[in-house]
Amino acid sequence: MHSKRSTLKFTIIFLSVLFFQPAFGSTDQQSEEQRAYSKAATQLRANASNLFMYDDPVFHNPRYIRMSNIVMDWQSEDIAERSYQFLERYKDLYNIKDQRQELRLMSQEEQNALGMTHVVLQQYVDTIPVYAGRLAIHFRKNGSISSVNGSYLPIQDSFQSKARVSSDNAVKNAQDDLQ
Repeated sequence: MHSKRSTLKFTIIFLSVLFFQPAFGSTDQQSEEQRAYSKAATQLRANASNLFMYDDPVFHNPRYIRMSNIVMDWQSEDIAERSYQFLERYKDLYNIKDQRQELRLMSQEEQNALGMTHVVLQQYVDTIPVYAGRLAIHFRKNGSISSVNGSYLPIQDSFQSKARVSSDNAVKNAQDDLQ
């Protein structure tokens, strides 16, 4: 019994290191990303009042941010543009390299009954939408950010988004699987 439990613990630890470590890259890269995250989080704490952040336990970036007010030098009245501006300033919280290329406007709900406007950005790798990779930015009537929630999945630079199978082979493989 003791041997099976030890084997199970080792397997869980091994698999978690094997599968989750690549999201952060090498140890040097990971510590650099952690320092950048800490700096951005400190900046946000200094610029936002009544800040609450909940981090994703796997990807180590914010799953939910709530604030009463944030000091920002807004460059635009456009809410979608303000979303990108916020993410540009605090991109190290999410490990975003280029927010305009990686996150595309999916929807913008104009003011609802509470006076809130909601912007939803979909994460992409090249032309491929990332499943569950969405950030929603919620704005008050006065144009300030109320909260940000959703998931952004850090993608390694080495990730290949190009198809490795031709479309003809993909169709043939699918047809073979059906028989």
